[in-house]
Amino acid sequence: MNINPRTRFVLFCLILLLFTQCERNNDKKETGDEPLKEVTKQEIINQSVKCLIVDDIGNKWLGTDSALYMYDNSSWYKFVASNISHVNSLAMRDGLILVATDSGAYSLSPVKASTSVVDTLSFNQPGGTFQQENVFNTGMGQRNWFGTPAGLSMYDGNKWMQNKAISNNLVTISKVHSMAFRKNDAFFGTYGSYLYHVKYNPQTDAITGASQMLGGADNPHSNYNGELTTDTIFCVFAAADSSIWFGSVKGLTRNKGATKVDNGLFEYSLRGERVHCVYEFSNKTIWAGTENGIFVLQNGTWTNYNISTGLAGKTVLCMAEDKDGTVWIGTTKGLLYYKSGAIKVP
Repeated sequence: MNINPRTRFVLFCLILLLFTQCERNNDKKETGDEPLKEVTKQEIINQSVKCLIVDDIGNKWLGTDSALYMYDNSSWYKFVASNISHVNSLAMRDGLILVATDSGAYSLSPVKASTSVVDTLSFNQPGGTFQQENVFNTGMGQRNWFGTPAGLSMYDGNKWMQNKAISNNLVTISKVHSMAFRKNDAFFGTYGSYLYHVKYNPQTDAITGASQMLGGADNPHSNYNGELTTDTIFCVFAAADSSIWFGSVKGLTRNKGATKVDNGLFEYSLRGERVHCVYEFSNKTIWAGTENGIFVLQNGTWTNYNISTGLAGKTVLCMAEDKDGTVWIGTTKGLLYYKSGAIKVP
């Protein structure tokens, strides 16, 4: 077939353009510029949602043992830019999503069109000999804090500081599973090593002290007279009134002291319930996620929402609030939401 020079030139340009576009697409896949892959709802409908946050533009991010997922109120996406699996906790920092996984910790942009791993925050052997990140958050001087099975680590802006570098009082912290921050102090819940209270001086930008709050019921030699009922703390939450809530295998404990946390001002709720998460929402209600559904505290009364009232799974592991007041609920059987007095499946 004879092709005139003009036609040959046009075909050459089209082929070159197509080749260049393919190369750009391949580069995007390799560099993580387009890390979100659309998936069906059925892929996660029966997965256990271990952690959950709502980003600044309203997307719901879900951490499971298989991957990190995102729901934009209409479609479901799976994060595939990196080998991120076994997601243990999610948090927000300066518009970025903080992700703690079994392989380290990462931060990423929540904007769907350009989501990528923008700042890899994992480091070699955090807090000891383990890489697994149980929990990752920001507080006390706007520093990043890692809780790991081996202990507690902090990033001071230049380097990672492990247990001994933080404070001699924190050397014994191990199996850190939860953390909560107030303006000038923090609380770290552990599996089997009780609860730690850490104080911070903003004037000197330094940690000024740490104390271990022991569980009297499990430790008869405690000097705290049974203020905590167990040595294993599943979750910690700092409420707007400065009180601190602790969830454990034996129920929910509240410390009512605004500044003095070791003074015996404790009250107990939901005795016998395994409390995995506790939050305060914009309507000033306290929500506790347990292995028997959700308990909501309002006007001094607890109300239980469980399978009989619409929960897909008996166990609630995490919760988050949307800008319109919708409560999103992570269970062992997928994601739910509570709105207008009803629990629904998205």
